[in-house]
Amino acid sequence: MHSQAIQARSFLASYADVAELPLDVMLEVKDKNLSALKCLTLVQPTPGRITGEWARCKYAVLERDHAVYGEIRRLLRRERPDAAAFYGSLEAALAKRPTPGETRNAAEYVWEHLRRTATAKEMAAVFAALEGIAGETVPGRKVKNVLRRLVERYAEPYWLRSLYLSLD
Repeated sequence: MHSQAIQARSFLASYADVAELPLDVMLEVKDKNLSALKCLTLVQPTPGRITGEWARCKYAVLERDHAVYGEIRRLLRRERPDAAAFYGSLEAALAKRPTPGETRNAAEYVWEHLRRTATAKEMAAVFAALEGIAGETVPGRKVKNVLRRLVERYAEPYWLRSLYLSLD
């Protein structure tokens, strides 16, 4: 059976046993590209790699756990951020189910970045979706679909890479 993703602490524990050996690593996970980048960042951490990962994930974290969002931001202010601590916090936040309030908060942050290019009709669709969050079985699904269409329509590269829009 394949895992959904590589878990940072488990990977590092296994990697420590074989780090000095000349071998290749094969990942048997569903999110191969994301886990490969995670493994590379864990074994060769650079501030640029970690902040790049944060840029891709931060709104997905904000949607799930505002406290962890702040914790990671503080961690990244260090001169040499700890990649294992970063991924540990990231994994903990992403394992949580978003609440309607956190979902709305994150969607409003994303919307703030997109609103300047949106038409009046698109604005109305976003506001309607925001109002409907509390009644949804999966909070935020509709607003994310509306935001995703805007991102695709206006070819916003930052948001096209964002994990936030691909998670429900």
